[in-house]
Amino acid sequence: MSAPGDQAAPPSALRGQARSAVLWSALEKWFTRLGGFAVFLVLTRLLAPSDFGVVAAAGTVLGVAGLLVEAGLGKYLIHVSDVTRVMLSTVFWLSMGFAVAAALVTAAVAPWVADLFGSEQLVGVVRVLAVLVVVNTLAIVPVALLQKELRFRPLAVRRLWATAASVVVAVALALAGAGVWALVAQNATAAVVSTVVLMAHAPFRPRLEFSGAEARRALSYGGSVLGIESLSMLGRYADNVLVGVVLGPVALGYYTVGYRVLLILLEVLTSVTGAVALPLFARIRDDEAVLRRGFLSAVRMGSVVAFPVFAGLAAVAPVLVPVAFGRGWEPSVPVMQWLAVAGLVQCLTYFDRPLLLAVGRPRLELGVTTVATVGNLVAFAVSVPFGITAVAAAYAVRNVLFWPVRLWALRSAGIPLADYGRAVLPAAVAAAACSGAALAVVLWVPAAPLPRLVVAVVAGAGAYALLLHLVAPAVVRQMKDWLKR
Repeated sequence: MSAPGDQAAPPSALRGQARSAVLWSALEKWFTRLGGFAVFLVLTRLLAPSDFGVVAAAGTVLGVAGLLVEAGLGKYLIHVSDVTRVMLSTVFWLSMGFAVAAALVTAAVAPWVADLFGSEQLVGVVRVLAVLVVVNTLAIVPVALLQKELRFRPLAVRRLWATAASVVVAVALALAGAGVWALVAQNATAAVVSTVVLMAHAPFRPRLEFSGAEARRALSYGGSVLGIESLSMLGRYADNVLVGVVLGPVALGYYTVGYRVLLILLEVLTSVTGAVALPLFARIRDDEAVLRRGFLSAVRMGSVVAFPVFAGLAAVAPVLVPVAFGRGWEPSVPVMQWLAVAGLVQCLTYFDRPLLLAVGRPRLELGVTTVATVGNLVAFAVSVPFGITAVAAAYAVRNVLFWPVRLWALRSAGIPLADYGRAVLPAAVAAAACSGAALAVVLWVPAAPLPRLVVAVVAGAGAYALLLHLVAPAVVRQMKDWLKR
């Protein structure tokens, strides 16, 4: 059977589907991430830095296991033109087999992980969370089908329920003195509720069918995607591992707070459209002009929204951290500032991978990701003896130095660099004004942290809006039109 989204659709219908997908994706990301972040602020006042460090260490192991289980199979279903029932059942049973094996191996190596990070609590934490690998795998096929059809409403609904339930459980257990287990329960509740709600909405039910030929085709495409995402995860979690092993759980807790802010902002600001990018780019990949315009529009809108946030975060971090997390988290300030620099680059490159995967260039993306990951590993290994600030700085510098490689990959995929530069330059100029205005308030306005933070945010936002209107009025009009739609 063909996925409904693969049928030829008039441009107006496709635009309507894309807008609906972006709307529901935005609702999902903003509610779950911002709501989750609000709870995260509460938990930082109820739990110790070491609790966050333990869960971050366990998350590293479980993240790797989950990635190996998915093996790029979900993206294969989005990429392929014709989806059959046999293909869906094959992908489901293949991923479930991987999941059971990964969960058993993860539980078995838990004592070794605990020894590596120097925390006995990790044995129980890792073994409990290993079960979630199997739970999360149940969602791979239905999620891929919904994304392929640009049906993001059920995906948003399941995340909303999961977030609400996990928040209640985590805060209740933290207030009861459960410590690290409040964070474990938060993850477990979110996974179980998310899967249950999704299965109630998704039409897919697996059959007792399996095709070796379908499995080979899926693994052939998924192999490159798995390589890409494995390297990305290695580059993403290598700093957590090195900080935890070399500097200990407390240092990892401080580092995790700064890194958590980066991830939440990327989720809220860029992955709203990033989640829609791959299925949408795959739909229009045969029309190079339309694909190019779509990509540049995504980059332009992403930079307009994200640049001022990351530039402003770097400026206001010294007053944001004590206001948001409380006193005692000051070591997270420079980490947050350097990671904000990394975030500026990452929001630019967020749409590169969906573009290359949609046009059938996974090997090019694999090569680019390999270079980036090697750079991360070298940067982290060299910097970790000097502390968490040095690790964050090394990560930011690597992102900046690697950006030309990303530009080369885009050019080879048919994106003119001159058009790309025109798409991002106005937001970059205006964001510099935003950061300067906010920093001036932080440095020179004599006030308590909270009012100084408010004034800095208002000053930065005002400077950004004014300069963007002066240098790029057409972009402002486009943004207004997009918001109206």
